[in-house]
Amino acid sequence: RSAANSAGRTAANAGREVYTYVSQNPKSLSVLCFCSGLALTVLSILGVINLFNLMDPEQWLVSFYNMGFGLIIAVVDGKPEWMDKCFGVHSKIMRNFGFLQSLRGRAFFYFYVGSTSIMLLPDSDLWLVLYCIIGGVLMAIGLIMLCLSCRGQPVPHQA
Repeated sequence: RSAANSAGRTAANAGREVYTYVSQNPKSLSVLCFCSGLALTVLSILGVINLFNLMDPEQWLVSFYNMGFGLIIAVVDGKPEWMDKCFGVHSKIMRNFGFLQSLRGRAFFYFYVGSTSIMLLPDSDLWLVLYCIIGGVLMAIGLIMLCLSCRGQPVPHQA
């Protein structure tokens, strides 16, 4: 019982430390989001071209969707000036997907994408671990963004 209490206190302290760091350094959250988006895109591209996924159309389709979601995350959290050099893609995404302009909207989007990544459940243990890691990171980012939005933290790149 005391070990569980100690573990709970340690986890709560770690959560507070992460929250404090991120709220003081919102650019670090953008970098984490950008890298997570790229990682999800790469994993999903590999999932789409994986010939074994042709036998499981559900996994192939979710990998295809996650590839698009990963690209959106990378574009939204990448440096806007860089992303707009590529056909103005950042501006177009922000204009057409207005919910991504707020931390709360991004939080729910990242949490959704993370949860679908975790639920993909591929047959291979390696793919399972990779998708669970990236899904868990995206869900954690979503929770952090939700907490920041409740405190009135500005959206990175718009501060």
